[in-house]
Amino acid sequence: MQTLIIGFRGWTNRGDRFAGGRTGGELGPEFRNCLERTLTSDNHSVDVWCPRGDMGMFSMASPESVAKSMFAQISQKVSEDLPDRIVFLGFSAGSLVARRVFSMAHGVGDDAVVRPDTAAPWAHRIHRMVVLSGITRGWDWTSESPPLMRFSWPVLMAVTRVVGWAKWKWPRRTRRHATPYERLPFVWQIERGTPFVVSTRLQYLALLQHLRRSRRPDAPTDAAIADGCLLADGMPSTVFLLGAQDELVSPADCTELGPRAEFVYIELPNTSHRHAIAITGESPIELLRRERLAAALSHSVESLTKETWSVQPADIDDYLDPMGVLTSQRADTTGKSLDSAHTRGVRSAYFVLHGIRDHGFWTKRVAREIKVAARARGELVAAATPSYGYFSAWDFVRPFGRERATRWFMEKYADLKSHNPDADITFVGHSNGTYIAARALELCPAIRFRRMLLAGSVVRRSFPWSRHRSQAPDVLNFVATRDVVVAFLPAVFERLRLPSLDVGGGGVWGFDEFSSNDPPATAQGHNVTYVRGGHAAAISQDYWRAIADFAVDGTKPKATAPRPAGWNTLFGLAPFLTVPGAIVPILLIFAHLLVPISCVLFATVDRTDLAWFSVALVGSSVLSWVSMRLLREI
Repeated sequence: MQTLIIGFRGWTNRGDRFAGGRTGGELGPEFRNCLERTLTSDNHSVDVWCPRGDMGMFSMASPESVAKSMFAQISQKVSEDLPDRIVFLGFSAGSLVARRVFSMAHGVGDDAVVRPDTAAPWAHRIHRMVVLSGITRGWDWTSESPPLMRFSWPVLMAVTRVVGWAKWKWPRRTRRHATPYERLPFVWQIERGTPFVVSTRLQYLALLQHLRRSRRPDAPTDAAIADGCLLADGMPSTVFLLGAQDELVSPADCTELGPRAEFVYIELPNTSHRHAIAITGESPIELLRRERLAAALSHSVESLTKETWSVQPADIDDYLDPMGVLTSQRADTTGKSLDSAHTRGVRSAYFVLHGIRDHGFWTKRVAREIKVAARARGELVAAATPSYGYFSAWDFVRPFGRERATRWFMEKYADLKSHNPDADITFVGHSNGTYIAARALELCPAIRFRRMLLAGSVVRRSFPWSRHRSQAPDVLNFVATRDVVVAFLPAVFERLRLPSLDVGGGGVWGFDEFSSNDPPATAQGHNVTYVRGGHAAAISQDYWRAIADFAVDGTKPKATAPRPAGWNTLFGLAPFLTVPGAIVPILLIFAHLLVPISCVLFATVDRTDLAWFSVALVGSSVLSWVSMRLLREI
């Protein structure tokens, strides 16, 4: 029996200053040789090999390019000598790359669609994936992060961003068609909620569902070999190992709350994130880590689950479901976690999302209406109504505020898909929620909706819906008669063509690619013109049933009211009213800067009096602070 263990290294290199001159994320020769000596026996040959990858501290390589490079190296390696079985070992950030290569090998595209005819010839030899301190949901802070790291990490991230920007601009090797995320350093592209992290997770979930449906009955028959079989009921298994003192990853970050009969979770005591690969010494803790890692790489799922140091699935749920609501319904008396999504038979899921200056209370009522409509049709559904909190006008006009909300949304979408892997997801959104969903379609091809319903939309009229037809084949856009919020802000930004404010007037003018008349059955989208009322008209109780009917079975409502000509005239004049009106708050916000500037430019003996200057500076600072607070609250 010949086993090839392919190691995927983590972020940073040996000698990086942040690592204090100690080993970074590389799986060095000592680590590989130690594993080979531990696992090799008379009838079992083990080769530990690590493909190269540009994952240094200031690397500007995209995770996708690193994954493709490693995939090519693996293909070259196994073409020379195809092993009996392959095991993936991903450490830290390498676990994300390992997942992407695993999906790529089985023919999963960027859109999370499995195409078996494009799978690599060695894909069926992958029997297990071992995730060691894996940041499979991207890096983020945990309660275990020490104060020094919480202070130094933002500084380090800022330095990597500046150095990465300099490497990008000089020497001039700029990729003209790179996305904004590809212009960031490698480590910034694997933060939680980023496109690569979410798409990799969705691709992996889609592949697991495909493998479950087409399990291969090729388990060995020889008793000695079968005892070390790494497959789980005919499909690749996954083993998670995480240090009990890991300061970057929590158990909830590397596991899924959903079907996971093929998963095993193992905890490493007295182990931090970096020390998870410290196995070459002879101290008791290093011997223990080596023993458990070797078991994860070579023992069967059945034998691993019987070990006292293996965490039971129902106990893993405690990390993901702290109130124990789902666990109490799904765990049996033996402590095994049941596959809830399969037992419930959920085939339709709904994501209802609120907009700005809104805590989303209406989303619960709309979700309830959807569930009532689905039950009337004999369907069992799931409806998610998460909230990204109160989103002020200031958050809305800041590009980073909208981008942060979009990343939050993509993470929640992946959670919903993880809980209900067989379900098609329908989106219902209002105001900023519509922008978040449309932006997610652009950033992540793996995100798909069966239907999308947009109310008070702030998506630009020219949004290329036809380019995303496979992701959003059926879109309904409610256009209100007097939506002054959209007309005087996002619609004006679109007409001014401000690059940093990629919002628009879809909710007041409709989308250019959609028809406002009765569309043909094959049409991708439809503008409902008009809904009588303002910005929140389409999510009022009068329209809850229409929303539910479209979400559940695609029934499109008819136009309910004409728009008076006076409103069209007023909305046409919006830029001439909004631009001058925006000057006043801008001056108020920067009032504390205008005082010293005016004193320098127009200084006289009387006006430069210290007392006058101090009073003016304090007063302008207070005025600026009050203006900022008002903007954050409205």
